[in-house]
Amino acid sequence: MPDPRVSRLAKVIVRYSTSVKPGERGLIRASSVSAPLVLELECEILAAGAFPVSRISVPGQAYNFYRNARDAHLRDVSPLARYDAKICKVAISILDDSNTRELTSIHPEKVALRRKS
Repeated sequence: MPDPRVSRLAKVIVRYSTSVKPGERGLIRASSVSAPLVLELECEILAAGAFPVSRISVPGQAYNFYRNARDAHLRDVSPLARYDAKICKVAISILDDSNTRELTSIHPEKVALRRKS
């Protein structure tokens, strides 16, 4: 049984904050830390007659990427990210780091270069 607070939050996000419409696609970006909210968001998007598209990351993924990425990787925009931006009318991003200090040892220029892309 989901936490009723999580269910209410999902309803507010989908029904009022995004106003997703039937037939549209709603993108959900989050990490596995937010699994309960992601599941409720998917239910609400389906209840609205729309189609959920979930992109879930795992803890440590950002650190692993920045630690190993070269400039070409940092400048690249994934074809999947472009596709998501093209087909999804609504995007919900949940900023939910389990380790808020994960990128402290990564040079800020690498992060800035990636965000420019």
